[in-house]
Amino acid sequence: MSPFTQHSLVETLQAYKRTSLLKAGLELRVFDALADGPAEAATVAKAAGTDERRTAVLLGALAAVGLLDCHDTEFALPEGGELLVSTGPGFRGGAVKLLVSDAEWDAMRDLATLVRTGGPALATDPGFGYWQDFAAQATFVTKSTVEVFLDALTAWAVDRPAPHLLDLGCGHALFGLLFTQRFAHARMSGLDGADVLPAARAQAARLDVTDRAEFLAGDAFTAPLDGPYDVVVAANLLPLFSPERCAVLLRRIAGVLRPGGRLVLAGFVTGERPPAEETEAHLLSLLMLAWTTGGQAHSVATYRALLAEAGFGEPEVRPVGGLPVRVLVAGTVNEGNG
Repeated sequence: MSPFTQHSLVETLQAYKRTSLLKAGLELRVFDALADGPAEAATVAKAAGTDERRTAVLLGALAAVGLLDCHDTEFALPEGGELLVSTGPGFRGGAVKLLVSDAEWDAMRDLATLVRTGGPALATDPGFGYWQDFAAQATFVTKSTVEVFLDALTAWAVDRPAPHLLDLGCGHALFGLLFTQRFAHARMSGLDGADVLPAARAQAARLDVTDRAEFLAGDAFTAPLDGPYDVVVAANLLPLFSPERCAVLLRRIAGVLRPGGRLVLAGFVTGERPPAEETEAHLLSLLMLAWTTGGQAHSVATYRALLAEAGFGEPEVRPVGGLPVRVLVAGTVNEGNG
């Protein structure tokens, strides 16, 4: 690891400015205006509908932090800049609505106070607007995690007659919907807040599986779960709660699984590598510190203990690329993962 220097200190202190630059560039579609090649500030300003001088200041600052290239008076996308072009197939800038949301900025504004006193339980309040954006803007990590999840269940699901999946706290519902899309004999139910479900229904329509998907409004701890289910997925859900609350939820899930069924947990984890190699997971824990009363990115060891306590067998643990993300698949203790 590189030593911490005065230069590192200044970069860290000014990191919010770089973030603000990227957010402004995406909102004004500066990168779209440069998709066809280099252009001067006047051309970009015309495309963005902004003042030329102010646009030139923005472009200069974007170039100064490496988000644009600059040659004489022309600006251009840097190598890899297609990730920021909203009309391109590789666009990843939609993540700004989550990672730079007003809710996150407000939460981090006075972190010292949060450490002293804790934060309000915003994340579990009905109507918390962040989850609507989360459901509509699945991050670039989601697709990779769903693929690992599908691969983990393929051999099991092929021979399972008419598998019924519950996507608990479904959000965008891509775990359940893509399971249903891959396995034509499957169907799914998604449970989440009423304000989140329109995004899930839109995803079902886009994937053409509406006839095999239903959505239920409610709280994972109190809503009737019905069932029984062959698969229950809890993706990015347990970090919202303390281990004690997670234990309650896992016992509830165990009660609605069919014999031979599978529980799948997916999300960021800590404790397997040094913190510097699990950056995203530790930053998630900070957010949970701000938004929940006991949540954080839990360790695989914690999940193993919680699963055993709830009556599940030893989970199969699958990594997701080089990220601190894991997919855990567990059966009930009397049947294991067989």
